Amino acid sequence: AIALLAAFLGAGALARPLRALADAVRRVGKGDLEVVADETGSDEVAEVGRAVNEMVRGLKEGVFVKNTFKRYLSATVVDQIFKDPSKLMLGGEERELTVFFSDMSGFTAMSEVMEPQKLVGLLNEYLSAMTDSIFLQEGTLDKYEGDAVMAFWGAPLAQADHARRACWAALDNRSRLKEMCKAWEAKGLPTFDIRIGINTGRMIVGNVGSQRHMGYTVLGDAVNTGARLEQANKLY
Repeated sequence: AIALLAAFLGAGALARPLRALADAVRRVGKGDLEVVADETGSDEVAEVGRAVNEMVRGLKEGVFVKNTFKRYLSATVVDQIFKDPSKLMLGGEERELTVFFSDMSGFTAMSEVMEPQKLVGLLNEYLSAMTDSIFLQEGTLDKYEGDAVMAFWGAPLAQADHARRACWAALDNRSRLKEMCKAWEAKGLPTFDIRIGINTGRMIVGNVGSQRHMGYTVLGDAVNTGARLEQANKLY
């Protein structure tokens, strides 16, 4: 009788922490990363609790890294890298894509007369709006070069209508800029126009750089033509 009673009490004492661990794992599976499992003690249950907490910390770090990367890279590129890390290898492939270049008109003259903080604030507001247009059309942001923006469509995810998406982004860029210029003018801030160049053609797309630092970008004559079209708007 004493042995049966001891076995019953022991099973109950073991079942409770196991049920708590199972509940914690279920919550993690549903996306709750604030779970903290009980890891007090030195038995096997405590060891499992420590393993669960380590898993949660690893998941949190992964989410943080992914969200941080999305501040620098297109979300589609980041998602592709997390699904297939081999995409981080150097190299590229030739595909038909559409490249997009835009640049502020008169930025140099404006930067010479504006206070640095105001200039940076205006530039950040402008670039945020232009980038939103690109991401709205599911484009890949290549880079910023001062006030210039470079993006492309059709990679890493194939898009049959990549040229149309680039054109819609360009029109949306201009529409957003007009609204911002109205607000800036009301505040006594300078206004400006933008030049945009778009070209579709065969390009090399992939990771270019070194083993320590690389960029997902496009190369080729078709890319250069897009850049020249943007520059041609200085005259046209």
